[in-house]
Amino acid sequence: MIGNVIKYLKNNSQEIFKYTAYAVVVCMLYYIKISVEIYNLTNQLSAQKGITDMPDFSKIFWIPIASAFALFAFKRQLYNITVPCFIQIAKDQHDQQMVEERANKSALALYKLCVYMGTSMWGYIILKDSEIMPWFMGGSGSLVNCFTNLPYQTQIPGLIEFSLFQMGYFIEDIINHVFFKERSSDFWEMNLHHFITLTLYGGMIL
Repeated sequence: MIGNVIKYLKNNSQEIFKYTAYAVVVCMLYYIKISVEIYNLTNQLSAQKGITDMPDFSKIFWIPIASAFALFAFKRQLYNITVPCFIQIAKDQHDQQMVEERANKSALALYKLCVYMGTSMWGYIILKDSEIMPWFMGGSGSLVNCFTNLPYQTQIPGLIEFSLFQMGYFIEDIINHVFFKERSSDFWEMNLHHFITLTLYGGMIL
């Protein structure tokens, strides 16, 4: 019985992930709808309490889109510059297809290294003097302060823009995965991962 179930899952894994991804998209749309309603309600209550530093709703849309385009352009330029260099030094020079695959993987790894290092430094600069950055991460605050005045916490300057830029990274990634990247055996698994990530990012920011 268990063996048959495992065999069925192996043989139909792509279809299972495909329809799971569709279901997540439907849930994502509903989750975003609820998040927008909560945002509007919180904004109204904040205005009544005299709180004026709630994030601008329009900013939540244009920053991720702009950062996605910027990161896409940066990735293309980095590929154009580095792939020819990696082709010259890659192993298996007798196999041109293998060389090109290695060069493209190396360029992708370099792109991710640049993005992760850049965003890590940016995030640290934003948080290092905040009241929520604990001493063991290089700050002087405490994680407990994350819950002070919940849900009307004082906004940390630059943090919302940082989060929206990070969201743009995943928007670029899913667009590249769906429309530009050659489909591989994990196509639907990666789609599922991207849909869930974007849902969590969008809801968290709202």
